[in-house]
Amino acid sequence: MGAGARTLARLFTAETGLTFGQWRERSRMQSAMPYLAAGLPVEAVARKVGYASASSFTAAFRRVVGITPRAYFPGPDTAPPPVGENGPHESVPRRRHRAAHPEAR
Repeated sequence: MGAGARTLARLFTAETGLTFGQWRERSRMQSAMPYLAAGLPVEAVARKVGYASASSFTAAFRRVVGITPRAYFPGPDTAPPPVGENGPHESVPRRRHRAAHPEAR
């Protein structure tokens, strides 16, 4: 005697507190975390964990985690500014660019 699909779905939800789709989505996000932490591109991670596109993966990530993958794992281009030699309260001098127009000098 086999159980029907609806019976299995109800049992799964009763045991886990999640629908099968919610559980699968969370499982995929857990699988994606090490890849994202290692710096793999979002597009590559999306394919590795079963999404057809980076945009569908990003939407699912935001649903599960609450923010985008790039916000959760910021890359080197979003690193904090460098700290001066006298500690974090000293700003590092910025290089000023000269105007391209000769009259501006």
